[in-house]
Amino acid sequence: MSRKAGGVLVAVLVVSSVAAKWLYLTSGNALELSPDEAHYWDWSRHPQWSYYSKGPLVAWLIGLSCYAWGDACEACYGSMMPAVRLPALLCSSLTLVGLYVLGLRVLKNPWLACAGCLGALTVPAFHAGSLLMTIDAPYTSAWMWALYTAVKAVEDERPSDWVLLGAIIGIGFLAKYTMVLFYVGLVIYLVCDVKWQRAYVRYLLAAICMSLVCAVPVVYWNAENGWVTLWHVGRQAGVRETSGIRWYGPLVFIAEQGALLLGWWFLAWMGSLYWCVRQWKRGLPSGVKLIVAVSASVWVAFGLFSVATKVEVNWPITAYMAAPVLVAWWMRDRVTQWGRWQRATWITGSLVACIVGATVSVLMLDTRRLYAVAERVEGWPGVYRWVATPRRWDPTNRLRGWRDLAQAVNQLRQELQNEGIEPYLAAGSWSYPGIIAFYLADHPPVCSLAIAAGGRHSQYDLWRPNPIEDAEAFTGATMIYVGNMTDVIRQAFGNIEGPYRVETKVGPFVVASHHVYVCRRFMGWRDRSFVKDAGY
Repeated sequence: MSRKAGGVLVAVLVVSSVAAKWLYLTSGNALELSPDEAHYWDWSRHPQWSYYSKGPLVAWLIGLSCYAWGDACEACYGSMMPAVRLPALLCSSLTLVGLYVLGLRVLKNPWLACAGCLGALTVPAFHAGSLLMTIDAPYTSAWMWALYTAVKAVEDERPSDWVLLGAIIGIGFLAKYTMVLFYVGLVIYLVCDVKWQRAYVRYLLAAICMSLVCAVPVVYWNAENGWVTLWHVGRQAGVRETSGIRWYGPLVFIAEQGALLLGWWFLAWMGSLYWCVRQWKRGLPSGVKLIVAVSASVWVAFGLFSVATKVEVNWPITAYMAAPVLVAWWMRDRVTQWGRWQRATWITGSLVACIVGATVSVLMLDTRRLYAVAERVEGWPGVYRWVATPRRWDPTNRLRGWRDLAQAVNQLRQELQNEGIEPYLAAGSWSYPGIIAFYLADHPPVCSLAIAAGGRHSQYDLWRPNPIEDAEAFTGATMIYVGNMTDVIRQAFGNIEGPYRVETKVGPFVVASHHVYVCRRFMGWRDRSFVKDAGY
């Protein structure tokens, strides 16, 4: 296969993938926004240099997309959801193109580079990242292009490539702060590959300086807001936790990462890393060494974090960004040395993994088929009791029920308005305000009472006025409250009606359940000690 043919094939894959997913998002059957997506959408309505827990890039992208296409999407499809998720589609396309050009440069083989892209398209995690507009979409795209630029920089030794690398890392930092781990892997590569000469020190410093320039918005915003992001990130990393060492953490981490890559691809990635490390001093190309150093450093870093805190399954996702390239490099040499049964095992396992991955990728777009199957095990009480809790086996249920919740809130709101009362909307978790506001027709502001409900601080606590910091401005107000009712919140109101339970079902299964209250005559907080007790 020629380079031109490979480029055409990848272009067809990218365009086809984007077109198919756009049709899905505008079909009316797409899954609802996740709380994280709605949270970032709410940020986009308040443009700032940075935000409480993340950099500004995700909010900027959503804001730009909604400014350009939001009204058109609401008019055509009845929702801004396609506009919110459009940047994720575009970022995933850039990621796929980046994987191809990286594979082409390292493998020098258009066919293997295309095969890597095809393999990535069978991994459910890739499709989830291309449909959900979270920080991972721009972050992984920036990481992929940083890998390509870094390989180009160390092989061509052009100073301009290092400056460009610093800019890409800086842009990725605006999406997710763990982008700095790229420099850890880069330094490890330079040290282990004996390239710690004066020229490379200058190149590295130039890249770091460029990244620092890109990080100015985050630094400026945090300086103005008490460096709250440092406290938040420190808590997530386990720096401020006092619960002791989680000895089982690494085992859970490995199991979850294996499941993320369908087991087979995880083993293939680990095998390729092991083989490349063994071949490090036997003529391994600089590009492959760099990919190994960067990928392994990310994975090891989060593996160590798992001893101190719970590592979310998506946090080390960048460790696998170049996995197709490493696996292809490993297999290109190893397959010819294997016996017939070894080659047959590899081919069979890869085909099964691709089929399973593609099937899961399609099923996760509409899991209602699985619920129809789950109903049939009603005659098996033990199995049915487990199946009857969809959260155990259907991760997409976090993307269901929000329209029903918003409809219930709107109904209570209209009833109060008929009484001549204009209620405030409030929620007992940082994840609720954005999703409620998004699915209400007029997208009203929604307050957060999360720290009064035993939760942590969030961006909503920094926007003023709010009921926590400016209680006097809300005295006597009526609020529609969504979330858990605590003694602190109960004591702050003269009268509370409810709870009104809002359930969303798929067949006989409850996939979402929320409690809504009407809280009248807000009197302020008797004891504000909960503010100090709330975590970051």
